Amino acid sequence: MGFDLQNIGSSALGWGWTLVMVLGVTAIIFVFFVGGLVLARRRKLNIPIRELVRTGNGKVAMLETKAGWFKKKRIFFNLIEMGGEQVLLVKDGWRRIYNASSKDYHDLSGEKGLFVARKDDDPEILVPISNIYIEGMQMVMEIAPADFRDAGIEILDEKKKEAYSWWDENKASIISIIIVIVMLVMMIIFFKFMQGESEGWRETAEHIMSSLSSRPSPTGINGSAP
Repeated sequence: MGFDLQNIGSSALGWGWTLVMVLGVTAIIFVFFVGGLVLARRRKLNIPIRELVRTGNGKVAMLETKAGWFKKKRIFFNLIEMGGEQVLLVKDGWRRIYNASSKDYHDLSGEKGLFVARKDDDPEILVPISNIYIEGMQMVMEIAPADFRDAGIEILDEKKKEAYSWWDENKASIISIIIVIVMLVMMIIFFKFMQGESEGWRETAEHIMSSLSSRPSPTGINGSAP
């Protein structure tokens, strides 16, 4: 019995189109899902921030950005919040503003916002400027000395935890993605198998019916007994 190359090619083409359709639908769902997460995160970035960076000789650079309150444990490019305490993060680099509270807010163009200072030797450390005084012709900003020290210690502790627990924090997401992919592949195989089985049963039934219809009559060709 030879190979039916036409049926094999048709079957392979059907498999290919089915796989393309499943992947396309999955990609569309994934894009909408990620887009919704991005929009939700953007809505949380509603606190105006003025970041002050000392440039020397009594001069500063003022950078404008936004910040919002997020949970401490986050996965998938900071889009999915898993739990933990609420922390204040800026949009640029997702750096944390340490020791921020409601008493640190200032009026920034009619909105409640924060002035924050960046530590000179570590741009990841941001602390709020609680009070600003104008004495004579000089502006004096008040920052608690302990804020920079406590923030530095906390950052070191967080980096140590991240170095040792990356797999523990992300294994659930990775395993879930693998399970979804395996289930999609199994569904494709199952549907194609059932489609092939139903076609095989139909061909068998048609063959049986054709065999029965072509079998000679038991009464003979002339329709009378010998």
